[in-house]
Amino acid sequence: MTRSIPIRMHKRHWRILTVVSLFLFACLVLTAEASACPTCKEAMGEDGGNHANLVQGYFWSILFMLSVPPMILVGLGSYFYLLVRRARRLDPEQADSQLSVLSQPLTPERRKQLEDMSHAP
Repeated sequence: MTRSIPIRMHKRHWRILTVVSLFLFACLVLTAEASACPTCKEAMGEDGGNHANLVQGYFWSILFMLSVPPMILVGLGSYFYLLVRRARRLDPEQADSQLSVLSQPLTPERRKQLEDMSHAP
């Protein structure tokens, strides 16, 4: 009875190995069919062997796509930085009082004040 369990497990491993092997073989065989998108294939065929313009187009599109996320982050960061500067310039006393609350020792009265400030809308 104990011998039948390892044999079943052994057969299961062979089945899994067979399925994975067939999948990998199919991927390798069908690679030629999915080598390029139809638009790229047509562009290369019409170009007559001169692929320099196509490669240069890919180069610039990749650079553009890589530069967009940092530009968005810099733009949003600058916007929020300017908002904070404007708020501090309009009401410097309130900005200083908020900083002084954090720098003072934490007493029970100070704790109550901080809790009230955190729950305020």
